[in-house]
Amino acid sequence: VSTQCTGSSGINAEYGQRIPMNRTLLESAWLFHELGRCCLELGKFADASSYGEQSLDAASQASDENWQINSSVLIAQAEVKLCHDSKALENFNRALKIAEVLGDKAIQEAISKAIQDVNYRIAEVSGAHNSTPQET
Repeated sequence: VSTQCTGSSGINAEYGQRIPMNRTLLESAWLFHELGRCCLELGKFADASSYGEQSLDAASQASDENWQINSSVLIAQAEVKLCHDSKALENFNRALKIAEVLGDKAIQEAISKAIQDVNYRIAEVSGAHNSTPQET
């Protein structure tokens, strides 16, 4: 099964047919995650977030922590692109907590770096709004 998408028609043709064929929650988590990744790569960030949410829902129902991490990171990445920093942080933090429970140091480091990047962007935006020139 190829996961490359070249356009929205590729998403519909390749994956759209597979959605009704899913048999398990883990298959659904994987499929929605792949759809979301394709949308993210195509710049369809709201769709990517939506598919990420569907993936997270399936992963949560399946009690699969690894797919919950993957889905949460996907949602966070899409929210960063949409400039929804608080939603991005919420999802990165969810993923970080799960990674901590699993004891996966590499994932914890990667997510912590992403959280730092979002916090830095928030500080930059805040600083830009607070440093407007004052009239003399």
